[in-house]
Amino acid sequence: MFQGLNTSLSALYSSRLALETTGNNIANVNTEGYSRQRVRQSEINNSFVSFHGNDSNVGVGVRVEDITRLRDQFLEARGLTEHSRTEEFQRAADTLATIELAFGEPGENGLQNQLSEFWSSWDKLASNPGDLATRSQVLELGQSVVSNFTQASSALTSLTANSMSVLKSDVDQINAMAQNIADLNLAIQSDTNAGNSPNALLDQRDRLIAGISKLAGVTVQPTKAGSVAVLVNGYALVRDDRAVRLQVDDSGSPVQLRWDGDNDATTTNEGNPALVTSGDIGGLMTTISGTVPKYRALLDGVAAKFISTVNAQHTAGQDKNGVAGLNFFTGTNAASIAVNPVVAADPQRIAAATLGAGSLDAENARKMADLANLVSGADSDYRQLINILGTESQRSTRQYETQNSITNSVDAARDSVSGVSLDEEMTNMVRFQHSYNAAAKYLTVLNDTMDSLMGMIR
Repeated sequence: MFQGLNTSLSALYSSRLALETTGNNIANVNTEGYSRQRVRQSEINNSFVSFHGNDSNVGVGVRVEDITRLRDQFLEARGLTEHSRTEEFQRAADTLATIELAFGEPGENGLQNQLSEFWSSWDKLASNPGDLATRSQVLELGQSVVSNFTQASSALTSLTANSMSVLKSDVDQINAMAQNIADLNLAIQSDTNAGNSPNALLDQRDRLIAGISKLAGVTVQPTKAGSVAVLVNGYALVRDDRAVRLQVDDSGSPVQLRWDGDNDATTTNEGNPALVTSGDIGGLMTTISGTVPKYRALLDGVAAKFISTVNAQHTAGQDKNGVAGLNFFTGTNAASIAVNPVVAADPQRIAAATLGAGSLDAENARKMADLANLVSGADSDYRQLINILGTESQRSTRQYETQNSITNSVDAARDSVSGVSLDEEMTNMVRFQHSYNAAAKYLTVLNDTMDSLMGMIR
């Protein structure tokens, strides 16, 4: 009889704790990163043998083992990987979209259209070599081409500078989150050793790990007493209560990430490169050291060919005064190209005539206009550049969209395990409420029975 009181009390305690846990789940239904919790119970076995040797084989109540988080470790690890790849692909797609905006193709103000108008102005000059207004138009359209080259080059420079700024900000965020994870490892280890369930701390740590993974891509390994090691490309960024900092080394080319301290228990890696190939940082490193330099080189190649082609033809002719033509452009690439200031100051210095011909000869201007049709000329190279850019941008966008769909599917599967379902919690609440009421009723029956027995004794 007295054992029944303990049984009913254990049932009341277990049901009350289950109800409180359900209430906590409902309260955090909209809390980002919250993992739903369940009370894990086990039967208390009856090892008591009566004086007469009769074992009733009836249990003596329920024990609360712990309050556990519902999480699927495989889906958690998969989620870290997929989010990291999504961030990397998104950065790549955004970078190429920004470069497309810098070139502004197709469009009236794009370089391709400006080149076409520049060559057309020479064709018009060939029809009227003595007209000062036509000569001035050649200079004006030459300046327009120069502006397009320099603006595109400046946009690529700005993209690199902005990417560097974001990279440094990302690294600062990683360093701060890594230290917070180390602190949480220590707190979780302390709570675990004390026999508590540090579920809220575990959720905080998982949110921080997810944040780092989006930036750099990580893997997680359990260590001791609830602590974890957070690894970047196999090297420990965090191990137990110790965090290692990353630093950006932009002193040379290419830009590198380096370990600022020993990040392994047996190997000193201070100052050594930290290889990050995924996450937003992986995308940024590709932008800074790969994508932008690639398109800058292509653009500079177009500019260099354009400068040398025009200058070679211009110096092969003579101006309106019978003087041999000067270089029409100065500079060597897209950033430094400019119209020769001597020619820009005097439209008559434009070499429209063939050397030795009269001042109204226009053969050199006609040859200049024909450069637009060169199979391997600057126009052809620029069209090829734009085709490459368009193809890569489309491929990158499709890759990001596909990856984002995969990530959403993984998130949905993960949320089905760890996310809070109000329908399920409401069902559990009714179940635990009935369990509590039944245990209370059982306790009341035992109490009434004992009162009756005591009354009989009196």
